[in-house]
Amino acid sequence: MQLENWTELLNQFLDTLEASGYSEHTLKSYYVDLKQYFMFTTSLDQKTVDDYLMHLSRKGMAPTSLNRFLSSLRKFCSFLKKQGYEVPVMELSGFKTGLKVPRVVLRDDISKLLELPEDTPMEVRDKALVWFLLGTGTRISEALSLKAEDIDFRTASCQVLGKGNKKRTVYIPSKALKLLKRYIKVFNLTEGPLFLNMQGQRLTDRGARYILHKISEKYGLRDLVHPHTLRHTFATNLLEEGANLREIQELLGHSSLRSTQIYTHVSPVMVKEAIEAMRKEAKNKP
Repeated sequence: MQLENWTELLNQFLDTLEASGYSEHTLKSYYVDLKQYFMFTTSLDQKTVDDYLMHLSRKGMAPTSLNRFLSSLRKFCSFLKKQGYEVPVMELSGFKTGLKVPRVVLRDDISKLLELPEDTPMEVRDKALVWFLLGTGTRISEALSLKAEDIDFRTASCQVLGKGNKKRTVYIPSKALKLLKRYIKVFNLTEGPLFLNMQGQRLTDRGARYILHKISEKYGLRDLVHPHTLRHTFATNLLEEGANLREIQELLGHSSLRSTQIYTHVSPVMVKEAIEAMRKEAKNKP
C-alpha cells in the first residue's frame, strides 16, 4: 500500500485527535513518529514496517520507543480504515521490555573455536558439531535428530524437524560443511544417526551439552560454547548482515515473530565483534 499523500492524511489524523481532546504532547509524539516513518518510506505493509523497525533498532532505539512508534502506527491505521482505505493486515503488537540480552560468541572466542584440535575421531566430531550449530543456528535437538543421509553436500543444506514437527531447510556454511565431510569420512558414515557417541549410537542431548561444556571449560570460554549461545550468534550474524526479522524467524524456525524480537536487543558492539570474527574466519580459512 502506497501513501503518496501521507502529509495530508497525517494532518487530518492529527486534527481528528485534537478534536477528540488529545493533549499537545501526545499529538506531537504521533506527529514525530509518523513523519519519521513516512520520510523513510511511503509504503505501508508488513515487510516495510519490519524493515523500519530494524532500521530503528540498529540506531539503538530502546524497546519502549519502538512500542511508542507501533502504538502511533496502530492508531493511524485505524484512522485510515475509517477513511475507507484498505489497510493491509499487519502484526503491530508491541515488543516485550526487560528481555535478557542473549550472549554471543565474540571475536577472541571465535578464534579459539577455529583452533579446536582435530587429532582424534572424537575431536573431529566435536568440532563438526560446534561449527554446525554455529553455522546453521539449529536447536541442539534438531541437530542431533539428523541422519547422515540428510546432509545434501551438493546444495550445502539439510532439512531439520523443528518444534511442532515442522520441517525447514537450513543452509550449511563452507567451514561447517568441510568439517562435516571430514567427520563423515572418519566415521565412515553412509546412513543412520549423524552425530554419534563413543559407542557408535546417536549422541544424546545430555551428551552433546557435556561435550560443549567441556570445550568451554578446557579453552577458557566461560561456558559460551552452549547450544543457545551458538544459536544466538548465528541470529545476530544475520541481523547485522541486513536480514529482517521475518527472514531470521524462518531460518530459526520460530513460530512467532515475537520470539525473534529478542535479537533487536543485542548490544551493537557484541554483534559487530561476532560478525567481524566470522568474516575474518571466512577469509583466512581455505
